[in-house]
Amino acid sequence: MQQTQTFHNQLFAPSAKILACVFLGSAVTFAIFLFMVSLLDGPARVPDAPKEYPIVEILQPKEPTKVIEKAKPVPPKVPPRPQQRPQVAAEPAFEGPGTIAVTPDVPASSTQLDAFPSAAQGAARPLVRVPPQYPPQAAREGIEGFVVLRYDISATGAVINAEVIDSEPKRIFDRHALKALRKWKFNPMLDNGGAQVQRNQQVRLDFNLQQ
Repeated sequence: MQQTQTFHNQLFAPSAKILACVFLGSAVTFAIFLFMVSLLDGPARVPDAPKEYPIVEILQPKEPTKVIEKAKPVPPKVPPRPQQRPQVAAEPAFEGPGTIAVTPDVPASSTQLDAFPSAAQGAARPLVRVPPQYPPQAAREGIEGFVVLRYDISATGAVINAEVIDSEPKRIFDRHALKALRKWKFNPMLDNGGAQVQRNQQVRLDFNLQQ
């Protein structure tokens, strides 16, 4: 009888262990199933939308466009043409009566020294004769004329007391004629070996434009 009970215990002992393991595994499986069901039944979590950040544009100032101006060509300077002025040749001393033509200091014009007093023995003789200048306005306008002058010659040979006694046209050439005459120089008149004043001398200066 005792042997039968021992055999019976040996036969059912492994079966009890297997049943215990199966039960325990079923319990664990059921617990996992319930956990999964709870996860599925919960509200679905919507992922947060990404935050939008404002876009800041950094604008760099544009550099001003440099305008390069081309240098304007400078026209070459034309030197002014020098005015051609006729040369006045030095004239020898006047030795007797006659007509002497001189060229004044203007282009295309001339004056004429006429009617010198007769150079008698001992009379004054001209040494320096300064030609009168032709008035510029008269030369531009083509005006011609003459001036008759009266003067005295001092003991030193200088012209004194010069005055206009006739002219044509009036007052056009007077001032230039007087200015030139006052610069003339003479050998004074000799009387008994001494220089004397010679009075009431006359000369006519003609102002003519050369054609």
